Amino acid sequence: MYRRLTFSNQTLVRRNFTFARYKMMEHVRDAGNKENPQRRQRLQRAQKLRKKDTYAHVHYLIRQRELKYRGLYYHIQVDVLHPTLEE
Repeated sequence: MYRRLTFSNQTLVRRNFTFARYKMMEHVRDAGNKENPQRRQRLQRAQKLRKKDTYAHVHYLIRQRELKYRGLYYHIQVDVLHPTLEE
C-alpha cells in the first residue's frame, strides 16, 4: 500500500500513536512460503503497470462520506450501477 501511495505522489499521514499502534507478532517463516526470487523485478514492473492496471475507467457517484472512530477511517458509500443519476 505504501508503494501505491508514493507511486501516485500521495502522502501518508500517520495517526497519533495513542490511537494507531500495533506490534507485529514474531513468527517463523512458513516452510512452503519461500522468498520470491522475482520480488524486486515485480515491484519495479508494478510501478510501470500501475497506471494501466487500475479501476480508473470505472464511473461511480459518491452517495455518502462519513468519518468513523474519531477520524481513524472513512466510510464511503458509492453507486456504481447508476453513477450519473442524482437522488
